[in-house]
Amino acid sequence: MKKIISTALLAIIPLTLVGCTNNGNSKSNASSSTGSTTKVISHQADDGSGSVHGKSVKDSSLWNNNKDNQLANFMVSWGKSMNQSYTQCTPNRNTTYTGLHYPNDFTDNKMAFNDRHLSAGWSTDGSDAHDVNVVAIYEDTNGGSTVGGRIYLFAIQNNSPVVYYTEQNQGTPDRLVHFETTQNTDLTNEFKKLVTNKKLNPETTNSNRSTKSESTSAPLTFDEGMQILQQSNYKNYLNESPKLVSSDKQQLVISSLAGAKGINYFTLTLEKNKQIKIHAEMGSIEGGPRNQFNATDHVPEYQTVTRSTTSNSNS
Repeated sequence: MKKIISTALLAIIPLTLVGCTNNGNSKSNASSSTGSTTKVISHQADDGSGSVHGKSVKDSSLWNNNKDNQLANFMVSWGKSMNQSYTQCTPNRNTTYTGLHYPNDFTDNKMAFNDRHLSAGWSTDGSDAHDVNVVAIYEDTNGGSTVGGRIYLFAIQNNSPVVYYTEQNQGTPDRLVHFETTQNTDLTNEFKKLVTNKKLNPETTNSNRSTKSESTSAPLTFDEGMQILQQSNYKNYLNESPKLVSSDKQQLVISSLAGAKGINYFTLTLEKNKQIKIHAEMGSIEGGPRNQFNATDHVPEYQTVTRSTTSNSNS
């Protein structure tokens, strides 16, 4: 009887051991499978285009690296079409035009946008932390000159894309740097498309092209610019040897010697509804601020005039 029991026990023990071994292998396989899945997920990366390894993922941010790169490529081609050269500026490479250093100078809070004193700040994703949230900056220093250059700010304001620019190169009575909304539809359309992730529909594009055609199909010429200045508040300050400094589709810069005072510069910018904005920058013997000149002669820094139909058709 004892032999029978012993034999039975010996038969059961291997089965028990086999059962434990199988459970262990099962757990090991499950753990291996889980680890493998985790590893695959951890290597999935967002390339900024809104997709993760072929799977569509909605990017809720208004701005990202992919959009920034697309804008950079656009600015190269657009700059060439305007006979201008633009440099991208970031916190690691600030603007240099006329001593302005953006984005670092944003913290000074000395900026006006369309004549409103607003706060501005650098934003990598367009999040609403300031009145004007700047996601990209480009400048054209016009070869290092203090005249004829410009700075563009691509920003999100009230959750909407907007492009501002300035050509200011001297101080103002309010001690602010004044930025205005650009009238260039190529810039505004491209930026809007990138921010909203939408292509403009044909009707909108054609409408904008029509607006652009109205303002840029007949660019300002030197002769027309001189006619405008001779009928403006600055007609007595053209003085000697007026000449063309620079021109593009929407803007003209004319200079004139001012004797011992140096050189006067007049920037004429073509805006909506055939309006032309004149920005006068008067020279001084020491190269001092323009408002010293105005204090004596009461000449405004800016004047807006309407482009005549005759000039538009002839140019």
